[in-house]
Amino acid sequence: MQWTTLLAGDESLVREDDRELVQHLLAAGFEPHDRAWVAWMDAGDRAAVAPPPMHYRLTNRAETGDRPHPMAERNGPAVEGVPRRCSLYDPALDLAMVAPDGSFAGYALFWADDVTRVGLLEPMRVEDAHARRGLARAMLTEGLDRLPQRGMTRVQGRLRDRSGALPVSERRLPAAGGPAEFRSGDGRKLTVAEDALPALRRSE
Repeated sequence: MQWTTLLAGDESLVREDDRELVQHLLAAGFEPHDRAWVAWMDAGDRAAVAPPPMHYRLTNRAETGDRPHPMAERNGPAVEGVPRRCSLYDPALDLAMVAPDGSFAGYALFWADDVTRVGLLEPMRVEDAHARRGLARAMLTEGLDRLPQRGMTRVQGRLRDRSGALPVSERRLPAAGGPAEFRSGDGRKLTVAEDALPALRRSE
């Protein structure tokens, strides 16, 4: 469960069964904000790369370094310095979708850990004006395809729900040739609303 303070906007991710910490956060002025899951997938179960929608172009930070970072409009110009301070940061895994008018329509940041061979996706977003056009799926499948090329064998992703719609029905990560179910870190099947995470639907 994601908790946040109303005044400062601070956030803390807490297990729902950690009653002691929940009580501490309540006393400190936090309240429930949304739900989050940490989920895993074998890299070999990834789907084929989906192309961007017509007139959209997929790029990465290695190609757009002369422009403000796609996250800057929402988080301020200093946001790019945060991931670059991490030794795992790779500009070629810092993906963005360019809209027909040249603006950034979405972004997805992937990480590759050479020691654990675990790839990570966080954060990922499609701007509201460009939602439901296949942008998320294009970025997701492209990033998942690049991680094994860097030696990653498993992928971790953190999913959030701010719609209040979770859980509704089981969905699966885009998979190639098999039912690779998306599961939480403790092994439970991940359930998401159809309209909450359309990029994670498995192609039929």
